[in-house]
Amino acid sequence: MFNQLESEHEHDRDTVEDSIAVLRYLAESYENMGRTACALPLRKKVLELDAELAARFKNREGIESDYYCALKARNRYGRDECADLRELAAGLLPLDKQIQIEKNVFENYPMLVRDRVELSEEYLAVIDEVERLLEEECGENAHPLETAQAKARLLSERGILWRSEMQLNPGVLFD
Repeated sequence: MFNQLESEHEHDRDTVEDSIAVLRYLAESYENMGRTACALPLRKKVLELDAELAARFKNREGIESDYYCALKARNRYGRDECADLRELAAGLLPLDKQIQIEKNVFENYPMLVRDRVELSEEYLAVIDEVERLLEEECGENAHPLETAQAKARLLSERGILWRSEMQLNPGVLFD
């Protein structure tokens, strides 16, 4: 069977750099929207493109930040050793810098326990609608507890058991 990727020519430097910039933006946007599951493959692709850029054009700009962001995203819902990301970084970063970044992430993330259901296909399929309904029901200035309870109810109505950060982190005060 014909594989389109195998037939494509190598991308020029500008294309690779532009692709990195776009994927960084998309990943950050997904993370800001609470869609870490959507950001994860983008963060890895950015590192892969960083590797291509470094190998073909000797450019190492932004690799440290990209590695940090990828590790942080993968550790948002629990400890992940990220063997695949570490392997990618091994050829891109000096060992001492790689170890420093990993130590920072592994010691500080996850800060809060989050419900792993947020990584599921079922959750991602309904969350846009649920957040639209939340906005209508609670408004922008609702108390976080009120919003979390409404979100749990709306998700439950769609067959998804979701627990808020407040439920999963009882010792943390949320305002």
